Amino acid sequence: MSRVTRIALIAGAGAVLVLVAVRWFFWGGDGISRAAAGDCVDAAQVVDCSSAGARFKVLAVLPAAGSCADVAGAVSFTAAGSRRVCLGPVGADPAKAVNVAKEGDCVDLDPAEPQRVACDSPDADHRVLRRLTNVPSAQTDGACREVAGADKSYGWDLQGTDDGATVDVVLCFGPLQR
Repeated sequence: MSRVTRIALIAGAGAVLVLVAVRWFFWGGDGISRAAAGDCVDAAQVVDCSSAGARFKVLAVLPAAGSCADVAGAVSFTAAGSRRVCLGPVGADPAKAVNVAKEGDCVDLDPAEPQRVACDSPDADHRVLRRLTNVPSAQTDGACREVAGADKSYGWDLQGTDDGATVDVVLCFGPLQR
């Protein structure tokens, strides 16, 4: 067997081993492709939610064409085979997630990130007057200008989809009238 033939066989065997490892990781083992809603994950696999490595909680698993922007609390996603795994911070309350706020919902704008709250909550300080989606980035600053009573706005983007051309959600807020 010539030296070139041996090198080709070794390279071919190495490539097969790499393909088997990749296949096992994504379609077998504990890779994210096997994650289900409620699981916690680190960068590459399902982990115990109480472990220090738990970075995200799986909020939903959708078909590959699904949109995680409409999943309460989702901040990011990963493609896993024919599925889209929607991820949120471990310990965050999706019920307070502003990404799914709709017109009429009340929010607390005091925390670093706005939160949905009950309108009768003492923390409620603004009401969503308008929800805009897929707003061109160049128009986000003035997106709420035409909304009667709006005094603040907030733009939200799902991580991993930022093409720079649009903002996934812009919320126009007005003061809560009690």
